[in-house]
Amino acid sequence: VASKTVPWVIREACMSVTGTSVHASFLYGVNAQNGSYGFDKDLEVAKKYYRWASERGHALSAYCLSLRLFKESYTSDKSRQTDLQNESLLLMKLAAEISSRT
Repeated sequence: VASKTVPWVIREACMSVTGTSVHASFLYGVNAQNGSYGFDKDLEVAKKYYRWASERGHALSAYCLSLRLFKESYTSDKSRQTDLQNESLLLMKLAAEISSRT
């Protein structure tokens, strides 16, 4: 922590089938989104990690990805805007469904 790195997040967030953590992937996404804890700010990387974790049942990742896509829809061209907003709403619904199960 003193060096402003979180090596366990990097190690556990690798997106392979084994040895992964949806919680670490979520944190990786947050750090990439904000450029914190030694991570470069990269919204595409953040979305990739949020998506991976949300596909595996992590509600907060689905919620964060939903917000990112909705925000992105306002700066995209008209042809993509509706698709991004629809995906955002589906992810928000998924986040609510996952949360209601716990």
